Amino acid sequence: TNSEKEEPAFTSTELTSQRARVMEQNYQLLLAMLFAIEEINRNSHLLPNTSLGIEVYNLPFSEMNVLQTVFNWFTGLSTFSPNYFCGIERKSAALLIGIRWKTSELIGTLLHLYKFPQLTFGAFDPGLTEGSQFQSVYQVAPKDTSLPRGIASLMLHFSWNWVGLLITSDHTGAQILSDMRRELDRNGVCIAFVETIPILGASGYYNSVHTVVHIQESSSNVIVIYGDITSLLTVMLLDEDSMMAFKIVINAFIVEGHLSPLNKQLLSGEHRLQDIPTDALVA
Repeated sequence: TNSEKEEPAFTSTELTSQRARVMEQNYQLLLAMLFAIEEINRNSHLLPNTSLGIEVYNLPFSEMNVLQTVFNWFTGLSTFSPNYFCGIERKSAALLIGIRWKTSELIGTLLHLYKFPQLTFGAFDPGLTEGSQFQSVYQVAPKDTSLPRGIASLMLHFSWNWVGLLITSDHTGAQILSDMRRELDRNGVCIAFVETIPILGASGYYNSVHTVVHIQESSSNVIVIYGDITSLLTVMLLDEDSMMAFKIVINAFIVEGHLSPLNKQLLSGEHRLQDIPTDALVA
């Protein structure tokens, strides 16, 4: 092992200064976790003779950087040193992942190699139940089909029977599409189009243009979007030309405060109605 003293990855004095580099929702979850740990440690009846601690690492969007951060956490060093663990004095018992499914998928296999448990507290992901690939992943949230039923009920309430779907291009999106089709068909709501949220970049440019054109040309005035925060940020970039200026957008996930460009016509997955003109809520 390396005896070189390393600075902690995240200290209380760094919390405010790093806020700009931490996604808003992750920052809120971090504060809630710190509060819960403090309350548990204060109550000797909850965990007698036991104190909880936490290490926080900010995982970036890049797949390469995510894996590098995990290796740095394993080794206790800021350098890339696989197969070594030098942070014995602060060894963690488990890894808690945020609400992004992609993060769990990226590091699930790596954590299994180290026989290290991973807890996810985001929405249930059926793809993470594949025992052969994600044996060390434990999902806190149960399998839930209330979201498709809630979306279908919302469509019926406003008499919206011609809607478009914009979903992520992964197995989670495929699962929600199957559930959404079943519930919408059962309630007599027709799907005008189904588009996947493209991955931005050189390889995804053509798909981005195709998605924008399809949405603009669609006769549907209601669009249901399903995905994590990264997907929603992609939609914001696609909306630079106001392709949804005359669309009512229903986000089937938690909304971040910085999604303000879409707020004018946004129905949020947080069950809030945000600044939607009354004349837009017509059949």
